[in-house]
Amino acid sequence: MAELKQNWKTFTVSDEILAEYNELVNLIVETESMDDDERQYWFDIMPSMTDEQIDRLFNILDTEKKKLEKLEKKYQDEIKNLNEKHLI
Repeated sequence: MAELKQNWKTFTVSDEILAEYNELVNLIVETESMDDDERQYWFDIMPSMTDEQIDRLFNILDTEKKKLEKLEKKYQDEIKNLNEKHLI
């Protein structure tokens, strides 16, 4: 078993899951839409999930991440434009 530390919390993940689904594990750890108990829940049930369920979870979290990055970029651009406007 591997232990992942994130913001003073330690998650337990099987070595097999970590090796096979490293990118998904990172998405679970980094998502803001889950609390720590939910993260551990997903790590605990992943060994019993089907490939289709794992793909679906990955797609949901990956889409969420991309949309949040897009929103952040949009707002950074808007803030930059507002700052430039106020400087003139």
